[in-house]
Amino acid sequence: MLNNITIGQYFPGNSFLHRMDPRAKIIATTIFVVAIFLANSPLAYGLVGAFTILLCFYHDCHYA
Repeated sequence: MLNNITIGQYFPGNSFLHRMDPRAKIIATTIFVVAIFLANSPLAYGLVGAFTILLCFYHDCHYA
């Protein structure tokens, strides 16, 4: 199904992230970007990385 998709093209999903309010997603993304820029220690980088990995696993999309 994902063999012929243009970059940036909308792909519908049914996960928690897809159903979130767009304003909340924009705010969460802004907070995440600020957290990345403010990370100044290995622990902070680890937390940001762990959050990213957790979000990837929590993202409940089934591409088949």
